[in-house]
Amino acid sequence: MVLYENKVLLGLRPSLKSLECWGAAREPIQRYKALMCGRYVTPDQAAIEREWDLRGTSSAQFVQKYLKTFNNTGATVKDYVPVIRDRGQGKELVEMQWSLIPEYANGEAQRDSQGRPLTTFNAKIETFQTSRTYSGAWQRGQRCLIPMRGFYEWQAQPPDWQRTIQFHITINDQELPCFAGLWDRSTKADGTVIETVTMITMPANELMQEIHNSRKRGSQRELLPENERRMPAILRKEDQEAWLTGTLDEAWATLKPYPSEFMVARPMSPPPKAAKPKKPTSRDLFD
Repeated sequence: MVLYENKVLLGLRPSLKSLECWGAAREPIQRYKALMCGRYVTPDQAAIEREWDLRGTSSAQFVQKYLKTFNNTGATVKDYVPVIRDRGQGKELVEMQWSLIPEYANGEAQRDSQGRPLTTFNAKIETFQTSRTYSGAWQRGQRCLIPMRGFYEWQAQPPDWQRTIQFHITINDQELPCFAGLWDRSTKADGTVIETVTMITMPANELMQEIHNSRKRGSQRELLPENERRMPAILRKEDQEAWLTGTLDEAWATLKPYPSEFMVARPMSPPPKAAKPKKPTSRDLFD
């Protein structure tokens, strides 16, 4: 059973409209144009430490202003986010900037041939093993867990598909689910070391096909074919250890679409405010 907060989820295929939904019908869903993309909800430090027995770990020190911001508005691209990794001496809790800078990049965000910044907050499952940006981290076993309480995505609405509804998506069979991530460390010319992280994405499951149904092209939003719709790689509880510490083959085997029946999508009205002023972006969270 796919769970929704409201009785009717606009824009669904007819075959999904008859699904049993969770909760009573509420006020009409408000529609609005989404200005902030690339956001998820992080748990607090204490919850992470309890879940993974990290209490007392010297690296588990987070700047409280970040945690307060995340609890109120969610983490956005290029924020510093909680990450769990294991470098052979046990799990450690660290914070990393969300948008990966590869080791060879001298601590500077990558740009294309025209000088435009490359988007590295998502790494596609189809290409991250061979991409120059991500393959080094993958081959070195620099995998991590990115804990979350939920994430946000936008669904385009008929008739012109230019208006959107924002959904908050949560996992109902884990207290603290995690995205699958890759991390890297790069050193700037002045010797400053920066650690950054990216989130693995993959083809969408049934629920996310219905929600993540479009992308921005310039100022216009266009519908995506179903085979191009995406979702984050969310790890099953029993797969988290293999992703962190297993062989490459064992880690690869954990990457599969999360079952729709364990995901809940709730329309948000109004959208949460950004953590800090940011220029509106046309990027969607899961490319």
